[in-house]
Amino acid sequence: MEKMISIIVPVYNASDYIIDCLNSVFLQTYSTFEVLAINDGSTDNSLEILNKIAIQDSRLRVIDQENKGVSSTRNTGLKYAKGEYILFLDSDDTIDASLLQDNLNLLIKSQVDLVIFGFNRVFLKNTKISTKTINSSQVIQSKQLNTVLEELVRKELIFPPFNKLFKKEIIDYHNLQFDCHMRYGEDFVFVTQYLDKCSNIYLNSKAYYNYLFDRPTSAMNRYDENKLNDQLYVHDYLEHFLKKYEVDTDSILNERLINICYDGILNILKDETQKKNIGISSDYKQILVLLKTKCTTKDSTLKMKLKIFLCQHLKILMLLN
Repeated sequence: MEKMISIIVPVYNASDYIIDCLNSVFLQTYSTFEVLAINDGSTDNSLEILNKIAIQDSRLRVIDQENKGVSSTRNTGLKYAKGEYILFLDSDDTIDASLLQDNLNLLIKSQVDLVIFGFNRVFLKNTKISTKTINSSQVIQSKQLNTVLEELVRKELIFPPFNKLFKKEIIDYHNLQFDCHMRYGEDFVFVTQYLDKCSNIYLNSKAYYNYLFDRPTSAMNRYDENKLNDQLYVHDYLEHFLKKYEVDTDSILNERLINICYDGILNILKDETQKKNIGISSDYKQILVLLKTKCTTKDSTLKMKLKIFLCQHLKILMLLN
């Protein structure tokens, strides 16, 4: 009997994308799956679209809830999932037809607790694609994770939940949940908690997931007053995680902190009131302290040096923005 995979899809105002997303699922070469589409209080016609598709394909289960955020939505999916394995899929993304078949085979044949595969970062405005993959496919014992952690972090393969195939029994046994109080980084916290329970992992060097990076209505394009604090919390969490596996953290953490400062300023500039009063912004003052005391250009890439320069010369960044 074939193993069931539960695909959890949080949906919020995704009417422009959800059909392509679900079509990529229904075209899978592996057909024993269920799709749990959790409508998170959408104000567009996403729910209507989901209900119509569910009539055509019984593998789609639609769950409607009031708006609670992506973490709560994923937790709802975990609660109702019937499959032995879990894949998380965002409603504006798509997956290659062989994702389920290939990665389930790897998980079962290699007798591992998790498969991490690559993904493509797709940019709408210029259709550019940036691919993130591990250098070579391999099985890694948990005690050997330190040998690949730097590559996984630098290539951003460790942070998201969507480029991984999980075992439901591990999630259930340890009662793993997404933190509903976090707006940023809650997925990384979930992933690291799962990693702590794994005996071994398969690293698949092929990319299967297509991540839409610059969706116009994405929360990434709106000002969020909690973003900086959440990102700094995750930064500290990452530092603790890397040190636990005895990974040299200085270079990795410096680059990530520079990115946090840069993104923090971009976040401020998304709000006109904040932008006009940036000099008295508490976030901006905190960023200046971080740039002065913790961020260094020593051994930094040219890209990181440029980001520090732009943060320090805010007028240039404001003109670019």
